[in-house]
Amino acid sequence: SPSTTVDMDGNSGSDTAGYIKFIGCSTNSGDGSPDGTMYVLDGASSSLDPIFNPVADYIWMENFRFTNASGDGVAPSSGADYWIWINCEFNNNGDDGISGDGYGNRWEFYVCRFHGNSGDGYYKPGIWHPVLCSFYNNGSRGLYSSYQGNDGVVRRCMFYDNGDSDSNIRVDCRLHFDSCVFDGTGQTSEIGVRFGSGHASAIGCRITNCTTGVYATSRAALLGWCLFDGNTDNTTQDAYLYHLPFETSLDDSGRKDTFSQGNPSGSTNKFDPDTGGDGYNDPSNDDYNLKTGFTYNGDGNDTVGLGVGS
Repeated sequence: SPSTTVDMDGNSGSDTAGYIKFIGCSTNSGDGSPDGTMYVLDGASSSLDPIFNPVADYIWMENFRFTNASGDGVAPSSGADYWIWINCEFNNNGDDGISGDGYGNRWEFYVCRFHGNSGDGYYKPGIWHPVLCSFYNNGSRGLYSSYQGNDGVVRRCMFYDNGDSDSNIRVDCRLHFDSCVFDGTGQTSEIGVRFGSGHASAIGCRITNCTTGVYATSRAALLGWCLFDGNTDNTTQDAYLYHLPFETSLDDSGRKDTFSQGNPSGSTNKFDPDTGGDGYNDPSNDDYNLKTGFTYNGDGNDTVGLGVGS
């Protein structure tokens, strides 16, 4: 267990020379080859806050666990950009798993876990891209992303069983979710996703078992092809939510609904897709085959067979 915060010497990799790599491995392998074994930085509940202070750029961290800090597990400072984290764990810390406060831009996470922290799993990341990560059993939110996280993309991640200070996740930036799971089981007020002061989106996500699945506060947010199930209310503040025109999802009773802007429980779109020259055969009856001989009306001259034009 470290007795002081672990700092780095400040040397950076680069986009041309490559990343400086730190990879945890088992001492039993004899040759130090990576086998998924984690190197553990354990704060042992001492006064470490944080355990690890990332600096420098172009750093690769693989197979590390940051645990049992009195405060944050990891807290980057200025000049810690372009990091890759693979199979890392941030758990059982006295405050946040990672407290970014806007630092740490262009960080990528693959198969990482944020759980059991007293605060947020990840608090205010910079621009980041997590893939196949999980955020669960944190005392506050799984994720709180503020304006510094503009234009990040979260892919195929899970958020569940967080303590919930106001939502399972809170998004106040242009953050985009692709094929993620948000589950309200174990939360206090059980808001799955709280979209705040940023134009965020959720595409192809599963939002389940919440009092409110998606709550929008002040900026337009886009929902598309999401599954809502087991929620008391799938959405609130619907005037801020924009649903992709041809979306079909299941409501709490298993009924298929076609969603529309500001009308998530309606049975039809406000825009009639059959009259708008969209190129589909009969979308209101789920026939999305493309029309043949359709005239593309972009310039009024292109007659094509697939409903698209030059």
